[in-house]
Amino acid sequence: MVGKMTRAALLTRIGFKRDRFRLLIWVVVLAGLMSAVAVKFVDIYGTPQEINAIVGTLKSPAIVAMFGAFTFTGTVTTAEVFANEMLVFMALMQVIMNLALSVHATRDEEDRGLT
Repeated sequence: MVGKMTRAALLTRIGFKRDRFRLLIWVVVLAGLMSAVAVKFVDIYGTPQEINAIVGTLKSPAIVAMFGAFTFTGTVTTAEVFANEMLVFMALMQVIMNLALSVHATRDEEDRGLT
């Protein structure tokens, strides 16, 4: 059992070492994107009518089917809308990130003849 976990740890370290710059770039891009949206979010959803419109979108059947029902209690604030909307957007961005990293990890090694 110890030998299997040791090999898993070794493979994890090798993977992180190989992709450290790609992972760093993804983290910086995602953090920058989230920060840029946060700065502009009050301008986008600054009025109660705009907040109510996006709350209606977040309660639509398509969004509920993908991410579950969002629960808002009382008066909805811009911060709550930001958290819920960025959850959806960042989840989609992480899917793209994981696909890009896994395709690079598998296809790149095949193309170079390593596997």
